[in-house]
Amino acid sequence: MMSILSWFRSMFGRSASGPGASCLVCDSTEIETLAPDAYRCLTCGHEGGDGLPAWIAGRRRAEILAMSEAQRGPLACKNLEGARNLLSGVNLSRAGSSVGAELASRVAMTAVGVTFRVNIDDREEEEQRLLIGMVRDLMEAERLLEDAATALDDAFSIRASDRLANLPLRLDHHGARGKLNVAARGLMVEYERIEALRTKAEAGHY
Repeated sequence: MMSILSWFRSMFGRSASGPGASCLVCDSTEIETLAPDAYRCLTCGHEGGDGLPAWIAGRRRAEILAMSEAQRGPLACKNLEGARNLLSGVNLSRAGSSVGAELASRVAMTAVGVTFRVNIDDREEEEQRLLIGMVRDLMEAERLLEDAATALDDAFSIRASDRLANLPLRLDHHGARGKLNVAARGLMVEYERIEALRTKAEAGHY
């Protein structure tokens, strides 16, 4: 089964790479190489390429490590709070939508005598939209946690193979929601670990 990153590529196309490559957005060939397989379009400013996430992560890490200790503490706190809010939103607002919510609506509508008709295509489209939203929030929470760990001079403990982008999952495949919920739980465990580390570090300053 393909990864989330591969699925997005199949839906939206690959980023520009290789000799004579053009920008994925504006098709310009005026490309500036940022890193291996990462580029910036000099015409429209779009940044892309399969190597772009690693390049951005490396740049963020360097910026955080260049900060003073007084700056890193608040950054870690802010990122942990943001990650917690995202993970809570995924678990509470989306985990029960889809089929369960549809059945509850059907029971309610039947009880008041309203004819219920399901458009399967619309339902599947809505489910896929929700799943894409879950992926977006989980990937952002993952980024925030990684930056918080860096700010605390620690390493993000989730292996590269287990990152959201590399998760063997198709968003148009049954069982995707369950796998995303497992990923969310893993990120919550990592949140709790880093938060405990932050609390300990903060206590050491008193």
